[in-house]
Amino acid sequence: MGGAKRDTAGHDTVSLQAIVTTQAAYYYADGISLKPCNWVKVHGAPGHTMICNVTVGGEIIGSSDPNDGSQLPGILMAGEGTSYGTGPYRPMLNADGFTWFLIRGTRSKSTLASASNLLLISGSVADQDDPDHPVSLSPSFQDYWDANPQNDPNQHFVGYAYTSGAPSDGVTPCCVQVKADSSDWGVVRVAVTSGHATIVDASSEHPQWRDVKLQSDGCATILLVGKTEESVQFTMTLPNAPGTYQLGPFAVRFQAFPTSTAPAQRDGNLA
Repeated sequence: MGGAKRDTAGHDTVSLQAIVTTQAAYYYADGISLKPCNWVKVHGAPGHTMICNVTVGGEIIGSSDPNDGSQLPGILMAGEGTSYGTGPYRPMLNADGFTWFLIRGTRSKSTLASASNLLLISGSVADQDDPDHPVSLSPSFQDYWDANPQNDPNQHFVGYAYTSGAPSDGVTPCCVQVKADSSDWGVVRVAVTSGHATIVDASSEHPQWRDVKLQSDGCATILLVGKTEESVQFTMTLPNAPGTYQLGPFAVRFQAFPTSTAPAQRDGNLA
């Protein structure tokens, strides 16, 4: 693994690294069905226990059993898990030296306004055996973008948000949240228009587009994963809503992780 070095006792050690996505929408605990979050992936010495914390305004969502990483990251894909508040959350790295957790940025009112009030939350990940040398995390959060700023009666999208900066490991997602004005439109169609990313749960015949069912409140979550370090573009449409124009194209970034050497500034934001 990248970042390996020799300690003074002659044993192999692994430099701790972390990566976090950015731009997640706020999580409204009293509002719509969407559960937006930024994803964190950590790399270090297999079997070591991490100490993870965030500042006020953030919330760590992790595994109910921090010592068992066998179901990660899959159990977090819906944006759900066990809340650890601002921490500490103490997950054990798996046999490959990885763990994942989510960070929510919370708000109290369920509105879909234009993106504003950008919030930066500070966080850190440290090896329990080396707590004085943490890796810093700076995930950003914002309101949903207004999908119909001109109040066009034919536009049935209401709001949207998406994250960027996921590792290109084929499993850690860039997350897309979207809201339509009614669940009656059935599905939102998402299509990758450039790049190699695929859509989680899309068919093997067409892995780069998928019709995602709208929930009862008109919302949907789409997960994009990639195995190539690149910028990817995607669009969203409501195929059953005549006259509604598409959203996008939007660009998200997938990046290599872990890096070949530990980040010089020990910063989890590698974008």
